[in-house]
Amino acid sequence: MTPAELKMDDFTLNIVQEMHVAAGPMVIEPWPGGRWYRDLGNGNGHFWATVQAIKRPTLLEFCGPLFASSPFISNVQYRLSEKDGGR
Repeated sequence: MTPAELKMDDFTLNIVQEMHVAAGPMVIEPWPGGRWYRDLGNGNGHFWATVQAIKRPTLLEFCGPLFASSPFISNVQYRLSEKDGGR
């Protein structure tokens, strides 16, 4: 394959995973442009992403560095559903 034949799909990684999360220090400002971050108190914490899209109650989409410290951008969609026993 020559460089001229490369497409954006050649550089895209799709991962599908289901998990249940109880995330106390996680803060989401629930509007487009809001922050998703971990508040460790006393002005300490981690910035994870910016809210790209929100469709209550089923979708949260984020864009940003997520959990990495290297210079790249990620886009993640969380499809949400309520489960018995969830918090």
